[in-house]
Amino acid sequence: MRAARPLLGRRGQIAAAMLLLFSAEAPSAFAQDCDPIQLQKLLASQGTQYDYFGETSALAERSCAIGISRDAVYMFGWNGFQFVEQARLIPPDGGFLDGFGCSIAFADDAVVIGARDHDEYEWNSGIVYAYKRDPEGQWLLVEELTPLDHSADQHFGTAVATSGDDLIVGAPLDANASGSAYIFSRQGDRWNQVTKLVASGEPVQRELGNSVDICGDLAIVGAFIDIVQGDYSGSAYIYRRDRAGAWRQEARLLAPDGRPNDIFGAAVAISGNLAFALAPHHANANQSYGAVYTYRWNGRYWVAEDQVILPRDYISGFAVLGDVLLIGAAHDDEFGYGAGAVYAFRRASNGVWNQVRKFFADDAHGSLAFGSSLSLCGGKALVGAIGESYFGEASGAAYLLELNCASGLPQLLAEPTCPDGGPIRIEWTGATPRATVNVLFARQDGHTLIPAGWPCSGVALGLGVEGIRLAWRGSAGADGNRTIVGETAGSACGGYLQMLDSGTCLTSNVVRLE
Repeated sequence: MRAARPLLGRRGQIAAAMLLLFSAEAPSAFAQDCDPIQLQKLLASQGTQYDYFGETSALAERSCAIGISRDAVYMFGWNGFQFVEQARLIPPDGGFLDGFGCSIAFADDAVVIGARDHDEYEWNSGIVYAYKRDPEGQWLLVEELTPLDHSADQHFGTAVATSGDDLIVGAPLDANASGSAYIFSRQGDRWNQVTKLVASGEPVQRELGNSVDICGDLAIVGAFIDIVQGDYSGSAYIYRRDRAGAWRQEARLLAPDGRPNDIFGAAVAISGNLAFALAPHHANANQSYGAVYTYRWNGRYWVAEDQVILPRDYISGFAVLGDVLLIGAAHDDEFGYGAGAVYAFRRASNGVWNQVRKFFADDAHGSLAFGSSLSLCGGKALVGAIGESYFGEASGAAYLLELNCASGLPQLLAEPTCPDGGPIRIEWTGATPRATVNVLFARQDGHTLIPAGWPCSGVALGLGVEGIRLAWRGSAGADGNRTIVGETAGSACGGYLQMLDSGTCLTSNVVRLE
């Protein structure tokens, strides 16, 4: 692919762009949705059949980690244009089938990896390995984490999650499968155990800790075999850290329509004042399976929201970041039996989650299992596909995508008069206050990286490389939101717009003029 032409020109170049700005009436609204662009397909350098590469994954701004079923994790680093493999991590003291890579989470320049079946200390007690990237890009093992009260069959490390310098680790078979979760705090390169979370009430088999998440002073822990609504109906527990630093149970979440065998809490997430729990075996009226339940903190209690998110498919997992929710459906058969798919939902200003896109791998085929794992970071997603057979049956793959709708990105809306041209209204939200905003135009959508030497170099645009032009440039507005109104030539209809925030180098979604 040729390098893109210079994108940020002088103001004199605006006259050659497609927009001539002046006041005009706004025509009818143009619908917006996510527009995922596949950036890269990742494969393991030492891939073999039945590796299930992509079974687990984690994505950070400039790194990603992908686990396989054979006790290894592949580390990739961003070189400015794509992810390249940096290392194949294997535990120095681990044996085969220790489950190394069953859970992965990044914490800045460190990565923590669970090995739930590790038994060096006790049989299947489990362990978490902490690695750090050195200035040369090498991943070095710096610590092996075990709980202070480690015991046999805990399966410590089944699930891990991080938030800043906090780490939460699930141990679902602790205390005869009552389960627990441990919170660690990082000081320098070392993680120190802070507390152990358990469920209130009688210690019964609920496997608390099979899933975990943490965000600031909140943590959520799944217990998917809890029997409160019938055998294996499941539950989830929320804990909050008080001003003294103590973690206390705040809520026990249940599905409003919970049933036996739903295994509610098989996956959980918490983000701001919202909590999420997956019940993958919940049977729906549309003959599919799986539901994602949402809960909201109202200032006093966690309350179940009216909406239960039910894509017409079999749910394999989910990931959420801000107002974007991705749901994996690895068994989807639209492109062949088990080809897989991912659904994208966005949360509207009224709190409703709307399905905005169902997307697939560019090379979708039967048994790919696209959607086996999901990770989100900024505007990108990493999607596992354990059924890819590049190195033999089920060797696996992972796909990196630019979502063009992720939380925190500027959102662009265009209301043009097409196909003949005429008034156009361009509105955006979420840009850096008073920063310079560049509205870019291209005849086609696609994938273009801003070349080295230019501001925001290496940032991916969802525009075709040919003929990218600066359509408008100016201030984002005092609050980062602004509306501009003008005219567009008929020849611009069918083209695409995207916004680049010079303050953060974040891009907006891509809008088609139609």
